[in-house]
Amino acid sequence: MGLYPELVFCHRVTTRPRREAESDADYRFITAEEFQRLEKSNGLAAWRHFEFGMSYGLPREPVEAALQKNCSVLCLIDLGTIEEAKSCWPQAIGVLLYAPLEQLERRLKARHSHSEAQIRERLENAERVWEKRHLYDRVILNRDGQWEQTLQELSQVLSPA
Repeated sequence: MGLYPELVFCHRVTTRPRREAESDADYRFITAEEFQRLEKSNGLAAWRHFEFGMSYGLPREPVEAALQKNCSVLCLIDLGTIEEAKSCWPQAIGVLLYAPLEQLERRLKARHSHSEAQIRERLENAERVWEKRHLYDRVILNRDGQWEQTLQELSQVLSPA
């Protein structure tokens, strides 16, 4: 994985449509039926369903396979699912990358792929997650224009001295 070849990256699955600039490197795009099958068969370690029919989840199998090989695993999970992930893997280190709400709103609007109601739902979700920030081992603010600093802080988590 680039700077961290010892890390295995596990892709999330989502039922939402692929955005124009996205590839399979971003998510595994699946149908709602496939998502439901994974959920019912205990194939997801953590997942979220949103009001507008989009679902996101972390498949259990690729994480388990990497851990069996004694690899470190990097997973991006949906906001609000850290409790589920840590119940599967208590040794997991949870890092919350969090953007201030006004910046998150600006980013979502700039994508031109969400309705106002969907943006409101995501902002409300982000507020609820912020209230649970104590569940994470580390909180890193992801502010506009400070991506290098964000990467530096994340790098410290990935490569503890």
